Amino acid sequence: MLRTGSLFLLSALLSAVAVDAADARKPTPTPTPTPAPKASPSVAKPTTKRVFTNDDLEAAREKPSAVQDLSATGGEPYEPSRETLPDAQDQPIEDPAAAAAQQIAEMEATIKALDDQANQLLWAYLQSTDTNEILRLKAEQKEVLDRKKEAEAELARMRGGAAGPAPTPTREPG
Repeated sequence: MLRTGSLFLLSALLSAVAVDAADARKPTPTPTPTPAPKASPSVAKPTTKRVFTNDDLEAAREKPSAVQDLSATGGEPYEPSRETLPDAQDQPIEDPAAAAAQQIAEMEATIKALDDQANQLLWAYLQSTDTNEILRLKAEQKEVLDRKKEAEAELARMRGGAAGPAPTPTREPG
């Protein structure tokens, strides 16, 4: 029994010596020298702010700047030539009724294209099995249908009809 205790004591003593030896091999940290403080900046010259007076304003008015007057830099001011300006006489006068009919035809074509696009989106989300794709396609279809509704209201306005639901009649008082 004494031998077992001795062995235990001996092993504890050896491990303590090994720890001390390991600590002795480690270098001790030394403080790093701190950098010397930098010299104070040179004495700055005091700056005085320029105070503008009315005399400065009058002098500026007498001497035009290059931005205000191109003659100060020797440039010539820009004047467009008659060839670049469109004349009202050169443009053909369009018939207002024909222009309105053209706009109505374009609006009807736009409505048909929006309707076709909405139907394609409907068919695509009816065939889809992916929930996220179905939700995305329904949102796109709603946007297209909203644009179609706005175009139909614009078309009704162009044709001179009412651009909204018919007003509900009110009851006679009494």
